[in-house]
Amino acid sequence: MYLTRKKDCQKLLNILFIINLLISFIFINIIQVSASPAISLKWVRSIGSYARTYIGPLAADINNDGKLEIIVTGGTSDGGTDGTVTVLDGATGNILWQVSPGGIGMHSPAEIADINNDGIKEIIVSGQYPVVLRGTDGAVVWRNTAVSSYNLYSPVCDIDGDGYYEIFCSSGRGPSNGDDYFWVLSYDGKILRQTNSSWHPCWGGMTIGDPAFNGTFILYQGDRSITYNPAEDPYKYGGWGIRALDARTLTPLWNDSDILCSSHTPMLADIDKDGILDVVVAHQGGGFAVYNAFTGTVLTTGGKYRKSLNLGIRSHSQPTVYDIDGDGNLEIITCRSSNIYIWDLYEWKLDAILPTVAWEPPKVGDINGDGKFDIIAVNGTHIVIYDLLPDGTYSLLEQVRVASDNAISAHTLLDDVDGDGFNELILTSFHSDQGRVYCYDTPARTPTPRVRQGCQFYSEYHCGAAEYVPPPGPRAPQITEPSPSNGATNVPISLSQLSFKLTDFQRDPINYTVTTFPDIGSASGINVRNGKITVPISGLAYSTTYTWTVTATDGTHTTIKTFTFTTSDLPPWYNTDWQYRRTIMIDHTKVSGDQTNFPVLIDITDLSFTTKAQPDGDDFVFTDQDNNKLNHQIEYYDNTAGRLIAWVNIPYLSSTTDTKIYLYYGNPTCGNQQNPKAIWDTSYKLVLHLNEKSGIHYDSTAYGNNGTPINGVQQGVNAKIDGGDTFDGTNDYIEIAHSDTLAGYKEALTVSFWIRLEDTGRRQAIINKYNTGTNQRGWFVEYNPVDRPTQPFGFYASPDGANYREWYASFVPAANTWYYVTLVWEANKVPIFYINGVQVPTVGTATISEIYNNVGVPLHIARSTYNSARYFKGSLDEIRISNPARSAGYILTSYNNQLNPSAFYTVSREESLPGEPIISNPNPPKDATNVPITLTELSFTLIDYQHDLMNFTVTTNPDIGSRTEYNVKSSTYTVPISGLKYAKTYTWTITATDGTYTTTKTFKFTVEPAPPADDIIFNSKFDMGNLINVTYIEGRAGYRHYKAATNYTIGSDPVAGRTNNDKHWWFYFSMENASGKTIAVSIVNGTDSDWSTSQTAGNRWPEIEPVYSYDNINWYRVPLSCVSYDRTAKVFTINITVPPEYDKVWLAPLPPYTIARRNALFAEFADSPYLKVESLGTTPGGQQLLVATITDPAYPDENKFRSYVIAQQHSGEVPASWEAEGLIRFLLSDNPTAAAIRRSFIFRIVPIVNVDGVYYGVSRYTPIRNGYQ
Repeated sequence: MYLTRKKDCQKLLNILFIINLLISFIFINIIQVSASPAISLKWVRSIGSYARTYIGPLAADINNDGKLEIIVTGGTSDGGTDGTVTVLDGATGNILWQVSPGGIGMHSPAEIADINNDGIKEIIVSGQYPVVLRGTDGAVVWRNTAVSSYNLYSPVCDIDGDGYYEIFCSSGRGPSNGDDYFWVLSYDGKILRQTNSSWHPCWGGMTIGDPAFNGTFILYQGDRSITYNPAEDPYKYGGWGIRALDARTLTPLWNDSDILCSSHTPMLADIDKDGILDVVVAHQGGGFAVYNAFTGTVLTTGGKYRKSLNLGIRSHSQPTVYDIDGDGNLEIITCRSSNIYIWDLYEWKLDAILPTVAWEPPKVGDINGDGKFDIIAVNGTHIVIYDLLPDGTYSLLEQVRVASDNAISAHTLLDDVDGDGFNELILTSFHSDQGRVYCYDTPARTPTPRVRQGCQFYSEYHCGAAEYVPPPGPRAPQITEPSPSNGATNVPISLSQLSFKLTDFQRDPINYTVTTFPDIGSASGINVRNGKITVPISGLAYSTTYTWTVTATDGTHTTIKTFTFTTSDLPPWYNTDWQYRRTIMIDHTKVSGDQTNFPVLIDITDLSFTTKAQPDGDDFVFTDQDNNKLNHQIEYYDNTAGRLIAWVNIPYLSSTTDTKIYLYYGNPTCGNQQNPKAIWDTSYKLVLHLNEKSGIHYDSTAYGNNGTPINGVQQGVNAKIDGGDTFDGTNDYIEIAHSDTLAGYKEALTVSFWIRLEDTGRRQAIINKYNTGTNQRGWFVEYNPVDRPTQPFGFYASPDGANYREWYASFVPAANTWYYVTLVWEANKVPIFYINGVQVPTVGTATISEIYNNVGVPLHIARSTYNSARYFKGSLDEIRISNPARSAGYILTSYNNQLNPSAFYTVSREESLPGEPIISNPNPPKDATNVPITLTELSFTLIDYQHDLMNFTVTTNPDIGSRTEYNVKSSTYTVPISGLKYAKTYTWTITATDGTYTTTKTFKFTVEPAPPADDIIFNSKFDMGNLINVTYIEGRAGYRHYKAATNYTIGSDPVAGRTNNDKHWWFYFSMENASGKTIAVSIVNGTDSDWSTSQTAGNRWPEIEPVYSYDNINWYRVPLSCVSYDRTAKVFTINITVPPEYDKVWLAPLPPYTIARRNALFAEFADSPYLKVESLGTTPGGQQLLVATITDPAYPDENKFRSYVIAQQHSGEVPASWEAEGLIRFLLSDNPTAAAIRRSFIFRIVPIVNVDGVYYGVSRYTPIRNGYQ
């Protein structure tokens, strides 16, 4: 606000309001167009002189009788403490109760919620302090007088989903006290957190939201601008403007102090249509701004810079944000004792000006029952309602005089308060004699869903539109805190339960199911509330990765979370419950480029499966070479022939080395080991193997896009991979219901399938998510030899549902031949076609930015949705849709694998669970090289799968240690060793016996070679660097010694008539490969460091206390004990030990101030309105001599003082440049003293004068000769 207290502001606004009102009556002719009244007075109720209010009413069922009550807060004055809370019957207006709990005035907002989770709603009033009343009778539940809520809007929100609300308060006494506080209170009034960084929100307060709907809650507060400082305020320059704080910690996140928005709360709405809420504020001086909710940067989507503070559109209290004209863009609707302005927040332009003069901004809702929102304005005496006509103009729907009242609040409420199924319009009054509540009937039916009751401006986002807005927080149920944690390893097999936390931020009842794979237990629940869920499990096996999937739904939104954990190992066998395994070695030459999470087709026929595996194949397990379980899905298993066809997800498939996996079987008691959904990550939207011989074709992805065969599709026919489908070309097809996962692609789409055409002469649909109705075009793949005989495979796609583009593949298939067809589309690129893994030319050059989401249009396979003559005749198999653009390598590898699986890998002979002791996991590994000479022990794992006790002996050659033990169990054992030699190879032999079988294993390793002596890499060829003539002197383990010199040239001084020896003491260099080493560097030309060569006079070297850095940013002093100067030899030596975690170190006499740092400083403040950087010219060395001008351009320069500052006139005067940077940072800061200085001074600062000398790294420099200035 522009005035210090609200009552003064109100007086001025009332005067302005009356003046503008008179002007409007003189110059504006308003024509009412409605044929009959849109609203009619239902009842009016006077509620007393202690209930006058500026605050809008609320409606909620606060006494649990199934009917809405109206809640009004008010008082006798703004800022007063004698006010009341009044509850009225919504149908009759009768007062149910009225209490005066203290601390309440005319501007004391309330919120309504069951904050303590007891089933009874509370009224949370933000008066002088927060006070909470029981909804049923107004009894005080608690008040906290230690907290100042300052009559501001205080959000009430359950930010952790535990059913108990937090209350967020802020105060505004910064101008009088120097600062003020933010608080977070618990549901019972206790202070959870507080911070003293609030300044002066006036009539506004805070808004809360979860902008990305991911559980990240942020508070937004409107405050004064930093430049608005009334003369009577003891403290000034504290305004934060619009600001954001972490709702959980109150940590400040960002702010913009330019904007004055203290009299309303920020509004949250998705302005740029990216699905994430943005922050909208009105500048009370005449403009608007929209910010990224997380970073505070001004929103610039579409090339619009959405911050304009000088539009002449003034605002005060809460504006309204809504798409009032239905153009798909949100508008802000506002006024301030003025005409009503409608501003398009996306196009960033003025849409309309309504002739009604109103003090406060109108709200919007459906008044006339046409299903569209109307503008509900109040100008003190009249209710003025505007309707949008079909031609896009606004007409006056209704203008109603409120009898004998001239102080109606614009903060209206629209809801069905009498339960008749129609909206009522509720208004309150701040009339000078007493408060009143008005209720008007409207012909508009109550919307479904209804507006949320109990929220100021209809939601926590404070947008003022009478529509349902869900509470902040994730929309879908949240599944968190899994135990064991996701990805946990070494989980004991004694684990008896899983657990997780289930949270629905809208407090909807939740249904959940928990499944495990392999099956170790399951659970389900119906209509459960937020809380911890446990799942009993049993039967864990060693070295097993278990996947457990939790599916939770609130009836509208569904969340599926899959977690894994791995039990402790019993290497090297995957699990002793499995008796057999085979090794599968994937040929890397068949893999095109390294692949990750790649689904490999395994097709093996082995008669031993018929007697050793379970009849349904449930016991098949795939692992990687480290015995990590791999996810797989069985497409086909014949237990009479022993044929297994399965898909296995390989986490990493190398194109340079063969990939080894294992297939285990022979466990007659285990459950189904498949995990089909984990094969296909979330990028796969549809995977149909078409292996079902009848009925539904089930989608293998998590999205459940199952297909229904219609009109006699031949299922289970012999196809490319197990079974497939054959279509008659007449009327049979597969239908998949619409899903947002099958259309609406913004970035990419990949479609692949195996196809065999029986009829190659007719146009036929293959995959079709497309119709020709209004806005129903999406995409499809077809075969069209009629119009494109040489490019029959075509792809059509629409970016907007109406228009489309088409592309064709230059390839002609033969009849009755299988082909692997892949299409890849990327936004704004020409699609690519692949046939049998090889790219073919694309006909068509058009591009589109997205593929339209044609909601409601099913996906058809073998049928054109819009043309009955295009049924497909032939066979299809393995249909996939995914939304990344699959690489050429991925596509070729898929083709190689699916074309001939047996050529893609080799399968070893069968292995049985061993009976002899197993020796594994040697450390150092077998044939290890470069083993550290510091190694002190060997280790290995010893296992007997029959759990027999064992004896073992370990010997080494050459002898560095040994060990013998008797009657030991399976475990890991160590052998102490000593006396290793550089570059020596050692063998160690382990012999173990269980009394029946004996195993002997021999391993070898080679110790690292002796370290090279000269292995430090010196460098000074950078900005300000200086060091030359580096020479290695000596070295040993962990120690290196070098000598070097500084670089300068001795010249003659023609003026002084003597030799110039430069005062040259500067060095600056880096040393690399320094990890864990002590390095000594001796600078040997210290004798020429000053004018005098005396040992005691004028020599700078003994004065130097050098610095070091591991990142060239943060500098530290070298301890004086590590620095020496030999006065006789004139040698300066630095000794530094570099920790093992650092490989590189920089050294200098003191922290360098480089040209790069100067440039980075100016770049950091490039956007500051107070800074102007200019070049005074280019130096002989090619550098720019930059000067910074700092002042406040808003104040005339004529009366300002001038101040000139230079640094590093001599290039060795480094500290002066650091001081200059500090001065620049201070002058450009938000510090009030700095702001005052900018208004009165013009600073001209040159941080580096001798830029060539600095760049070359010398102490003094001229372009004529090196070393003198």
